[in-house]
Parts: sequence; C-alpha cells; structure tokens
Amino acid sequence: EHIAEGMKPEDDDIVTGFLKVDEKAPKIAHVEQEGTAPFDIQKKKKDIVSLVKRAAQELRKSSLDIACNRFTHTKDFINGELYVFVYSIDGICLAHGEDAQLLWKNLYNLTDWVGTPLVQDIIRTAKDGGGWVTYGWHNATKVAYVELVEKEGIPYVIGSGFYPQSKEEAVVNLVKGGVALFNKVKKDGNPADWAFSRLSYPSGSFAVGNLYLYALDFSGTIMAQGERPGLI
Repeated sequence: EHIAEGMKPEDDDIVTGFLKVDEKAPKIAHVEQEGTAPFDIQKKKKDIVSLVKRAAQELRKSSLDIACNRFTHTKDFINGELYVFVYSIDGICLAHGEDAQLLWKNLYNLTDWVGTPLVQDIIRTAKDGGGWVTYGWHNATKVAYVELVEKEGIPYVIGSGFYPQSKEEAVVNLVKGGVALFNKVKKDGNPADWAFSRLSYPSGSFAVGNLYLYALDFSGTIMAQGERPGLI
C-alpha cells in the first residue's frame, strides 16, 4: 500500500519477503447470482453507446453548465443503473449522474484499488478516438464507453459505464493494475522486486477469488506468482 502511495516502506512493513497489504482493502465484488436472467452484455453496450451519443449531442447544443446540470441533477440521462459522466481534459469532474459530490474535483490522479489510473485511462481512450476502457469503481470492475466532444474549441470527455459481471473484465483490470504498480515502482527508482512481492501476496489486492497475477522475464523465469509463490 505504501508503494501505491509513492512512499517507501519501513522495515516493519515487510513480512516473510512480502509487502504488507491491508486486509480490509476493497476486492472485486462477485455479482453473479443463481437463478437470474442471462446478462446480455451486447445489449448493455448498445444502450451505453446510445446514451453517450445522446448526451454528446446535448453537450454540443446546450451551454456547458445547463448540459452538465441535466447529466448530474435530473433523470433525463439516467437509464436504469446507467448514467453519464463528463471530465475536462485535465481530469476535473464536470458532471456525474451517480455522485454529485465529485463535481469540480480534480480526479486526474485517482487510482482504483489495484493502482489503475482510471481517469487518465478514460481521458487517453477518448483522445485516441474513443471506445471502451476497463477500471475499478466502487469495489468492482467497471467497463465504460467514452468519447471526446469539442465545444467552442475546448475538448471534454463524456462517457457511461456498467458492471459486466464477467471474470474477463476483472482479469483485464488486474493486469492493468499490476502493470501500473510495476511502472510506478521503477519510476520511483525502487527495485522491481518491490512490485513482484506485492503481486505475489496470496491475500493481497492482486488475488481475487481464483484470479491472480504472475510475471515472467523473457527467459521464462517466474518473477511473481499470486497462487503459488513457491514457484518464484
């Protein structure tokens, strides 16, 4: 946890070669339920794209404050659990249909529980032409569709997302988080083993149910293994 915050751990933070991890740290929520109707992911994605396209049109034709007010404080752009969010290109939240308390906060450096810089990923995806991005939100893996909308020469990021109820997206988020952790450790000038030890901690935030991470060097040597650390 110290690494994720850019802090150097003290000696008493190291136990049997692994970095301590907060046992109360959020885990990916398991949302599959027996007896429920099959989750139609293609329909959900279609609904999200339609919602974002409609919201983008609203943002273009209305003033910024009126459009963002409608996205945040009315039901006009709510479709079940789906809602719209808007960010400035530097990460300031301008509209959020789920949580108005996020308004005007700079969330550019916000990361999820595995270290994925989610707002930066959202902005980068939008700037690269728009599309789908995976990240952690409210202790679960979320998938969002985002677009870049220009208004009076200023770019804004608009999007909406859903919880996919699939392990595939959870795996994507775990791997992205592992990469983000490794890159941060190296950027801070610390040994790669600091990242590998956390990735290998069986009770840590990179082990979720039967999902875990592993890392190999290019000669095939196992550097991290979240299920069987003895293989390292």
